[in-house]
Amino acid sequence: MAGTEGISVGANDALSAPNSTSAFEPNTLLPDGSGAANGAPPGGPPAPGVGTTSLAVSLADASIYLVYVPIFSASGTLSAVTSDLPRIAGLGFTTLFVMPITPIGTATDRHPAFKSPYAVADYYGIAANLGTAADFTALVDRAHALGMQVILDVVLNHTAWTNPLVNQHPEYYVHTDGNAGNSSSIAQAFTYADVAQLDYKTPGNGLFEYMNTMLQWWMATHHVDGFRFDSADNPAGAGRMIPAPVWAALGNALTAINPNVILLGEEQSPDLALKPFNLDYGWSLNSAVAAATANQSAAGIRTAQLNLKANFPTGALHTSIMQNWDMDADLQRYHGADGTLAAAIFNYTSDGVPLLFAGEEVGNDNSSNNTRTVVNWNAPLSQRFTSFYAALGALRRSHAA
Repeated sequence: MAGTEGISVGANDALSAPNSTSAFEPNTLLPDGSGAANGAPPGGPPAPGVGTTSLAVSLADASIYLVYVPIFSASGTLSAVTSDLPRIAGLGFTTLFVMPITPIGTATDRHPAFKSPYAVADYYGIAANLGTAADFTALVDRAHALGMQVILDVVLNHTAWTNPLVNQHPEYYVHTDGNAGNSSSIAQAFTYADVAQLDYKTPGNGLFEYMNTMLQWWMATHHVDGFRFDSADNPAGAGRMIPAPVWAALGNALTAINPNVILLGEEQSPDLALKPFNLDYGWSLNSAVAAATANQSAAGIRTAQLNLKANFPTGALHTSIMQNWDMDADLQRYHGADGTLAAAIFNYTSDGVPLLFAGEEVGNDNSSNNTRTVVNWNAPLSQRFTSFYAALGALRRSHAA
């Protein structure tokens, strides 16, 4: 597969890192506490300006801009995002969050493809329609030059059925018949017919080491400043696909390389707060804000805030999310333009970390749940919304938490 030649990440694994990092070795700390957690890969830590303290932005003062590359522009490319980074930085954003850029799985006889970016066909590749590895590196470098950090959306719960790991390492997966060597008995993840469920509960199957190596490779090779982990608490609690000790071990390995690494979990679970996630999704607060724009009462917002403070450890941070790929457009969710901007004021001035989905700053009217429609940058409300968000961004940047 393109972009996967070089050092092996498993004794019999065809997936590997590119030749440019042939000396790369991961910092390993297993969930049971064993392993050699020796810090940075050979050659020392990343160079200044590459996810180190020179780019460290206090998460409490951060603001995040979420990009789904295929709908960001008519071309749907990484290069188009790179070209627009000065505008994004000018709106006050400190962090660029890029949804999955890896190749998407294709249809099999038993599993039709839904073309979800969360059906990963190659953990080390970049989807050809989006651009090249060089294009992504250029995006990260340009963001860093503008003082922005970059976090990459990753999916550790499941893979596409066409991911080579299905046949090369069936032992990495959950099986319906208990036979770890049988590729044909791999279980799908929940009701998602396009993805196969990975197994983090069988000790010694090699999956943790594979994922640990992969994440550190993206840090060492493309200089990303952190990750957003998809569906990190699914299902919630003890039954989650990835147990809490596994998450904690991954976090320990990544922070040993970059103490400022951003670990954003798509979850809101006290037992995962700071172990490893230094930022999570403020789902409960988001729902309360949306409800307030409908019923004109802020009582639910205060209740949600108090519950978060009571149930989470000191230092835990939550995103003040307006909208993302899984939500309806702002104008629908917040009951019109006035409600949307009122919600934005709260999210930018409360103690959370604002997270905007690309296009919200222009009142994009092409957005919907799991949208595949290109952002309408000339939406009717674009002028009003752009000036408003620019003012909010300037306000946030000038008043540290």
